[in-house]
Amino acid sequence: MYLFDAVIICIRESIIHTHYRRGRSHSDNFHNTNPARLTWYFGDGDSSVQETSNGKNQIQHLYSDKGIYNLSLKFSNGYCDSILIKNNAIRIVNAPKPGFNTDKNQGCSPLTLNIRDTTKNDVTKKEYYFSDIDSWMIVDQVQFAHTFLNQGTYYVVQKLYGYTGCITQLDSAFITVKSGFTSRDSIDIIKATYINDLTQFKNEPTVIQINWSSNPTAKSYTIFKDDLPIGQTSQLIYFDTLVHPQMHTYRIVGTDDCGNKSSSGKIGRPIHLQGDVVNENDRAYLFFTPYLDWDNQEIEYALSRIENERENEIFKTKIGTSYHDNEFLNEGNIEQCYRVSAHTLTSVSHSNIICLPYKPMVFIPNTITPNNDGLNDVFAPVTYGIKTYTICIYNRWGELIYNGNSPWKAENCSQGVYAFVISLKTSDGQMIYKNGTVNLLY
Repeated sequence: MYLFDAVIICIRESIIHTHYRRGRSHSDNFHNTNPARLTWYFGDGDSSVQETSNGKNQIQHLYSDKGIYNLSLKFSNGYCDSILIKNNAIRIVNAPKPGFNTDKNQGCSPLTLNIRDTTKNDVTKKEYYFSDIDSWMIVDQVQFAHTFLNQGTYYVVQKLYGYTGCITQLDSAFITVKSGFTSRDSIDIIKATYINDLTQFKNEPTVIQINWSSNPTAKSYTIFKDDLPIGQTSQLIYFDTLVHPQMHTYRIVGTDDCGNKSSSGKIGRPIHLQGDVVNENDRAYLFFTPYLDWDNQEIEYALSRIENERENEIFKTKIGTSYHDNEFLNEGNIEQCYRVSAHTLTSVSHSNIICLPYKPMVFIPNTITPNNDGLNDVFAPVTYGIKTYTICIYNRWGELIYNGNSPWKAENCSQGVYAFVISLKTSDGQMIYKNGTVNLLY
């Protein structure tokens, strides 16, 4: 017996043909070397061969043209052949020919997809399914658009209704939407700070470190300094090397996979410290710009002297940005160095380090008493702003009895008056010469 599932079929729909075997098994009386076969003839010039099985055999066929077709089924078991013919068995009627184009298949959210309908043949209604909204939409236009708001992988399906009652649902498209920036997205700087090592800052370049918040949409970040781009990275940190410390403002712009830009959020402007020496080393006047931009956080500033590669805090403030250091002078040094730090409950940012050179000053004692009482035991100049010095000592006969760059201890010398010549070199390389006499008393 030969059955088929429909008489009137829409074009481009698959037809399932079924052959049922009833009675004895197909293996009965089969030729041992020639298994039973079914040959299907579909009437459109195409055919297909199957080996039979007990029960039923099925096969699918697709007609590409409308019309009326005869069907034939030939059975062969190796001994004999039989054929079943059904004339005018199937009528293939016209159906809408599907088709649509999209201007893209991937992009960043919000992604607007432009669709152009390319359907042919008579269509009474067109519907499109968008999986992001899980809904069918009736569309009358040849060109239209749909916007995917969120990240994900979606599909679009076309459904066409024809005059013959046929419904075609054969065309679809997959769309990949990546996360993208919108006008509401911004990148915040978490901290901008100078990072010079206290032990090496005089020999190292001045460096500012900028850290910012992560955004999973960003493929890369562009660093702007004073509104000019200075670098790009995929990391969340950037180091800016300066020729000379100055006040700089930094901001970050993110770029997504599609080239869309974020806006800039919180800026980063490290503290910029400056200072002057008042009069003849009377005091140091220090002033600095406040840190920006820790919104709604209380900031406390701490000013420190840098001495012996360590910070010694001398002043704290929450509102002021200047300070007079009346203990500026430190005997034997050529300069005094300072740094300001901004503190919140969760973060610290440092300023640049400045060193204020002492104006050269030399004081020479006129008497020494080398009796080991801790007072005037040696002869040496008291200096500020002097880098090195050399002492020459002469006796009453003009003989050189000491030449060195450390204090004269007057060892094995008798009481009396001695002449000296001192050569001093300032921090900027200038030479100063002092001469005179010194009394040696016991």
